[in-house]
Order: sequence, then C-alpha cells, then structure tokens
Amino acid sequence: MAQKTGSDAAMSVAVRSMAAANVLGDAISNLHATYAEVAALAGCSPAAISRIVAGKRVPSGPLAARIGSALEILATVAGVES
Repeated sequence: MAQKTGSDAAMSVAVRSMAAANVLGDAISNLHATYAEVAALAGCSPAAISRIVAGKRVPSGPLAARIGSALEILATVAGVES
C-alpha cells in the first residue's frame, strides 16, 4: 500500500472534517435547534459552532464530546429517539 504524502493526508483530514461538519449541521437543523442552544449546552460560543459547521474549525476531542452530549440533550427534550 502506498504511503500518503503530506498533501494527501491533509486532504483526507479536510474531507473528514467537512463530512463531520455536514452531519453536525444536519443534526442541529433536524432538531430545530440554534447554534446558541447547542453552544450553551456544550460550553462554547455560537461562533465556534458556526465555524465547525462551516468546516473552518475542527473541534478538539473534548469539545466534540460536549457537542455530542448537547445534541443528545436537545434530542431528548424534542422527543426524538436515537
């Protein structure tokens, strides 16, 4: 198997980041939530959520976990089954 070059690895990270951003954006939209609601529960700013959804920022592991928890809370409140 050929080893990835630096630019190939960067492209792979960018593609995964955009895929994750799309999933996050879709989840927020499907829950009819706002960036401010997710941010308040995740302990970050609405601007941070916006940058993540836009693919301009990749959240740290802990922030990604907090965002996941925030979405679970919002889904529970909305009565959405996971």
